[in-house]
Amino acid sequence: MERIEVGTVGDLDEKSVLRLSLPDGRAVTVAVLADGEYAAFEGLCPHKGAPITEGRICEDVVICPWHAFRFDLRSGEPVGTPSIMKLSVLPVTVESDRIFVTITK
Repeated sequence: MERIEVGTVGDLDEKSVLRLSLPDGRAVTVAVLADGEYAAFEGLCPHKGAPITEGRICEDVVICPWHAFRFDLRSGEPVGTPSIMKLSVLPVTVESDRIFVTITK
C-alpha cells in the first residue's frame, strides 16, 4: 500500500471535489462528506464503467452520470437498488491539513 498526498484541506469544501489521476493512471475523486470527513473513490462505475468521477455528489452518495446508480461514499455499497456491485473507495487521512489517499498497487 502507498499513501499519496492529493491536496490540502483548503483545496475543497462541501461544494467542490478534487479529481486527479494516480501515478498508475487510475482516476480518483476526493470529496467532503456531510459531517466534514473526506472520502475518495475510484473513477469508474462498477455497473457499466461510466466515469463516475463526473457524477453528482449529494450528502454522502455519488450518483453515476450514465444510469443514476447511487453509491455510499463511506462504504462503496449501492444505495436504493439491490446489487452486488460495489464502488471502489479508498482510505483517506488528514495530517496537518494535508489530505492523503491510501492506494494498493
